[in-house]
Amino acid sequence: MELFGSAAGAGVLFVYFIFLIAVYVFTAVGLMGVFQKAGQEPPWAAFIPFWNIWLTIKLTGRPTWYMWIFVGGAVVDFIPLIDIISIVAVIVFEVFLLNSLSKSFGKESAFTVGLFFLFPVFIWILYKGPARYLGPSYAAAGVPQPGYPAQPGYPAQPGYPAQPGYPPQPGYAPQAQPPAQPGYPPQAPPAQPQYPQAPPAQPPTYPQAPPQAPPAQPPYPQAPPAGPPPQA
Repeated sequence: MELFGSAAGAGVLFVYFIFLIAVYVFTAVGLMGVFQKAGQEPPWAAFIPFWNIWLTIKLTGRPTWYMWIFVGGAVVDFIPLIDIISIVAVIVFEVFLLNSLSKSFGKESAFTVGLFFLFPVFIWILYKGPARYLGPSYAAAGVPQPGYPAQPGYPAQPGYPAQPGYPPQPGYAPQAQPPAQPGYPPQAPPAQPQYPQAPPAQPPTYPQAPPQAPPAQPPYPQAPPAGPPPQA
């Protein structure tokens, strides 16, 4: 019974080991495709530990001393207490590196979360998806990032030679005036006949109505003259 239990445990460990190798190869193939998109050489370095991290750091433009964080984390992984600090540091700098990787291909921060939790799946999405490499997304302080080289312009096109103009055409010579005939005095222009000027038009007059006599006032009765006062 004990032998059967040890054999079953060994089988489970073997299957788990094969599963880890398959996941590692699957992830390395996707990362190699990302390196090919970004022009990182050699792309097959995605299969070699720490070298693939170095190429990812170069791809994103992050400082090269990031590499010491990952190497140091692997070295002190077996030292008590220090290993906890190293694990936290590796996780923090891994998030920074994955965020720069996402932005280098035009992705947002949500894609960084996918890379952190499901790196094998999202690295294949980055490889097979339509995203293209836009250049290092992280610009180190004081380190100018190389831009795209200036595109050569088209050479100046030779112009057409100047066309010779037409020769000037001879103009017409002015006609000579006949000489004045002697003996005849200059004739004065004939006087223009004077026509009588028409009087200015007067506005037409209309007959005026005769003035109307005021209406006769009816006579009012006159009071009789007052007589002499009566005698006492």
